[in-house]
Amino acid sequence: FLPAWMARRIEESMLQIVKSKEFGYFANIFLKNYEVWEDYQNIEYRTNRILAEFGKKDIRSITKLDIKQYLGLLTNVKTGKPLDKSTKNKYLRVFHGIFDVTVDAGLIDRNITFDIKLQERKNRDLEEIRPFSKEEVNLLMIRAQDTQYGSLLYSYLGIAFNEGMSPAEILGLQVGDIDLQQRIINIRRNVTKSKIKEKKTADRKH
Repeated sequence: FLPAWMARRIEESMLQIVKSKEFGYFANIFLKNYEVWEDYQNIEYRTNRILAEFGKKDIRSITKLDIKQYLGLLTNVKTGKPLDKSTKNKYLRVFHGIFDVTVDAGLIDRNITFDIKLQERKNRDLEEIRPFSKEEVNLLMIRAQDTQYGSLLYSYLGIAFNEGMSPAEILGLQVGDIDLQQRIINIRRNVTKSKIKEKKTADRKH
């Protein structure tokens, strides 16, 4: 009986040593420290999502790249759309807390998660970015003539819509830049913050 009991105790001890190195072991300690917080349910939800990926891993083997890649691929469970930077930072703070517990336990020397900086990922919604229709352009051109700026605004919009020049380039145009016979506009300068800046590159012709 005694040898069998000793064998079980050794096995349990070894199992505890293995578990004490797992990410999930320190995550559970982290959660216990936050049970009294009003935001605990949200913290628990984020922690459980992270555990699904990292729970069984030796926390010493987890790298900054592992965490950044995980955060980069996080999506909203309901919509499937990528999470914004603010929400991802909330998940990153969970990693901060769990690795802090690990440092306190003496298993690692420093919290690598504080070196992680997330970049804002901008996803352009092509459904929301649409050029003006021909009808809208014509309406703008007609209305432009009725403003206090009259022909100036009309000419400005005409160049903008037809030549694709930037506002700074249009403001930098001078009479000598426009060849009416050849129907060419030479772009030689632009105006930014009320300052004229000559182009260093060769003239662009439109």
